[in-house]
Amino acid sequence: MDRDALCEEVRLPGSGTAAWCFRPRGEPGAGLLMLPVTAGDYEVECGLARWLAGRGFTTLLVGRRAEWLVPGRMPAEIAAQAAGAYKDASLGIDWLLGPGGIDPHRIGLVGISLGAYLGSVVAGTDPRVRASVLLLGGADLAEALLTADDGFIDEWRASVAARLGVRPDELGPALRAAIDPVDNLAPAAGIDPATTLMVLAAFDRVVVPRLGRLLWEAAHRPRRLLLPCGHYSAALFLPVIRLATAQWLERLLRA
Repeated sequence: MDRDALCEEVRLPGSGTAAWCFRPRGEPGAGLLMLPVTAGDYEVECGLARWLAGRGFTTLLVGRRAEWLVPGRMPAEIAAQAAGAYKDASLGIDWLLGPGGIDPHRIGLVGISLGAYLGSVVAGTDPRVRASVLLLGGADLAEALLTADDGFIDEWRASVAARLGVRPDELGPALRAAIDPVDNLAPAAGIDPATTLMVLAAFDRVVVPRLGRLLWEAAHRPRRLLLPCGHYSAALFLPVIRLATAQWLERLLRA
């Protein structure tokens, strides 16, 4: 494996959103679009993207236009950001397919956590995606935001409730009115289960297991790997996740 994959920062034409391309040395091989988690410095995503580039995949990690759940960010702003993320995903595929780029029959997608929510929409609606791996995601983003047992999401819920003048447990109607129109449940029905791998955490308290199952059902029950861990403790299974991801994509994109 080539562990010295090349990385360059690019700006997506059409939006200016930052992205990072991890290239293998030698022939470009298949291309991957990677969609990141809700917040943070992209450490997990860059590590996985670099590892996949070492396996021969040109991997484009598309950044966030802004942080998703900063305190006070209203549901309508989150919905607008989701719409922007879908556009950036399409622009990212355009970039991979640009002059001298990837074979259009060898484009895959990897989404992690929130990136898996977003990625399920892309995989279900963009026929250019020939294989996908959805890690630690689910369906019904509004419900996930209402039920997640997570400190920074608790803080966000409390801040939005204060701005709306309601209790945090009364956020449901406002959240659903804004986010359901851009949710992934209906688009996921367009996913080809033969081309999709889902990796879920059996004891997830951020994306509760019933939401992972909801996406699995909506996507016509694709191949599923269920790990005995929670959302964040899935990091303990990173070697398993890496290998399962690479083997799935290699089988579908290198045939």
